Amino acid sequence: MNLMKTQCAFRRSAGFSLIEVLMATLILALGLLGLGAVLPVIIRQQSVSIDQSLGTSAMQSAIGQLEGRSSLAPERWKNIIFATQGSEAFWRSQSWYVPPVDVNDASVALFPVAVDLNTPLSILVYGANESLSLGSRVFPTPESGGNEPQFVWDLAMRRDFKGGGMQLAVFVRRIDPFASKGLQDSLFSALLSDRTSTRRLPVSVDTQGRPRLDGSIAGRYSIPLIADVNVYADDGSPDRRLLEVRRVFDAGDQVNGGVMDMAVAFPLIAQPGQKLVDNLGNVYTVDGSAGLDNQYILRLTRAVASSVPLVQGEQQPPDGVDREAWVQPQYLQQVVFTPQVPVSVQVINKKFDLAPDAVERQLRPTPNPN
Repeated sequence: MNLMKTQCAFRRSAGFSLIEVLMATLILALGLLGLGAVLPVIIRQQSVSIDQSLGTSAMQSAIGQLEGRSSLAPERWKNIIFATQGSEAFWRSQSWYVPPVDVNDASVALFPVAVDLNTPLSILVYGANESLSLGSRVFPTPESGGNEPQFVWDLAMRRDFKGGGMQLAVFVRRIDPFASKGLQDSLFSALLSDRTSTRRLPVSVDTQGRPRLDGSIAGRYSIPLIADVNVYADDGSPDRRLLEVRRVFDAGDQVNGGVMDMAVAFPLIAQPGQKLVDNLGNVYTVDGSAGLDNQYILRLTRAVASSVPLVQGEQQPPDGVDREAWVQPQYLQQVVFTPQVPVSVQVINKKFDLAPDAVERQLRPTPNPN
């Protein structure tokens, strides 16, 4: 009798109760839910890591183009000063300039309006005489014989008297994710084709400047944008992690005179991970936007360095310094960025020796005494 009771008790203890099964199921479900939440993050991080690695290679290709071509050697830049119809205001401001992109072949014209200093006592303003083709700006390039292009790079530039030359901000972006959708030929052929029916742009925006993501020529090429900014000051105390965006300019938008609607522009510049290059050559990463009413405020991942000068009033040259040879100290007032968040950004310098007063003498030549 005792043996039978022992066997029955053993059989009962060897199984699981309904409550135990339900608890185990709940724990498993919670684990699967947690794994489901983590997986997208892991996949996203892997994608970002791959983009950064390939973006570095694309950036090296871009720098190779800018540094390796004899037509873009420092001495070539030395005699070209960007200007607006021969005026001195643009080059003296050392502001960012976004070169135009040809609507037909997406080539970048580097010298569309320039002052030629080769000819003494004269100002020569002329059209583009150097360009970077789209084929040279995609990566991999058509000549590489590799896979379909995945990235495209573009640039903005500014005179940098303090640094002794021209400063270039190079942006590498991933080609629109749906640019190859519906194509029968290769994406290379579509990007470099002169046939409207099959042509694609590597990065495109609509008429208001919003990214289309499909490379359609129904929009236009997505060029870098320029924004007027200043460090946000609350009660007179600047918070160097916050930037106030005042205006955004799109040189490719001729319909609206280049000034973007902030309802369109601010979401582009405020994207987390967005890269900004200021008018002193510093690169910042956007963490997001700050919730302040009636103001467009960006929050950066790191504070603007204390060495970066902020807004100043108009200054006069020091005693004994000729105004023509003096360049007003620069302060943070402008950033350049791209509508699509880039995978890589780098600032490089084309160094050459050309003092501001030498340019001034060419822009305002002394009359010939004879």
